[in-house]
Amino acid sequence: MAQALVMPKLGLTMTEGTIGKWLMAEGDPVTTGDKLYEVETDKLTNTIESTMDGTILKILAGEGDVIACLEPVVIIGAPGEDISALLPAGAAPSVTTPVAVEPAEQTGTSNNVPKVAKTQDGRIIASPAAKKLAKEKNVDLAFVLGTGPNDRIIIEDVEKYLANPTAATNVKASPLAAKIAQESGVALNDVPANGRVMSKDVVAYLNNSAPAQREEVVPMSAMRKVIAKRMSESVAISPTVTYDVSIDMTSMKAYKEQLGSEGIKASYTDLLVKIVSKALLEYPLLNCSIDGNNIILKRYVNMGFATALEDGLLVPVIKDAHLKSITE
Repeated sequence: MAQALVMPKLGLTMTEGTIGKWLMAEGDPVTTGDKLYEVETDKLTNTIESTMDGTILKILAGEGDVIACLEPVVIIGAPGEDISALLPAGAAPSVTTPVAVEPAEQTGTSNNVPKVAKTQDGRIIASPAAKKLAKEKNVDLAFVLGTGPNDRIIIEDVEKYLANPTAATNVKASPLAAKIAQESGVALNDVPANGRVMSKDVVAYLNNSAPAQREEVVPMSAMRKVIAKRMSESVAISPTVTYDVSIDMTSMKAYKEQLGSEGIKASYTDLLVKIVSKALLEYPLLNCSIDGNNIILKRYVNMGFATALEDGLLVPVIKDAHLKSITE
């Protein structure tokens, strides 16, 4: 007889859990003790096991869903068994047989469509051998097509790119345009241009793009939600302390003097804005915001520039500071 397995209560203070990852799919046979899914709490991640034998007839919660303790998560029973009485109101019919999908449909792409390197948490997914060869040959992995598992870049992909670099994106672009596109997370194939893609084409595309195209939404884990809540409470009830350190500015001073000798007037603040805007792209978690239960990672930098006045303070925003030159 089919049964609905519920979100377990793993501690006295636990009231809900977040489905982190499903380890089985609808239609899969299970036995007692098989691992079904991972659940995240504000303290740890646990793997939940099946308490019965049968077949997964219906998964009631997707990855990332927050489920209250003792609420149903999955229905297990015999294939073809009627589970309508166990389904929550409005739930879709059960799926008991996996649907065969052609490989091309599973990937969502075809061999004729240019791809860009797949990233995870801002890092390019590539094998150690591929990374080593790319470093030796000074190859930017962001423009190498990955053909390994989950679009991972393997050494053969780098070798193929070295044999014909322009074939990786089927787009001709200036080095500066390629660099700006890489730093902004833009695929050169998407940039409209009359012939070769130039830096001005990429900047124009960025200025006209919807914010969603320049941002990545990452759902927060249960632990991240608690951290965000506690940090907000800390700011509200605790004094803020600024920690200062001294650093050697010899190199920056020399660079500033070099710019001056070339007729470029730049202040230390100008240089710091440029340096920080570049660093923020390398560490996206320092350049993000929170919207509900999601972290919004920015692929651009809008830098606040504090300007003192006699009767107050203004903070004009330098939009796309990472794309601007020192003089701009």
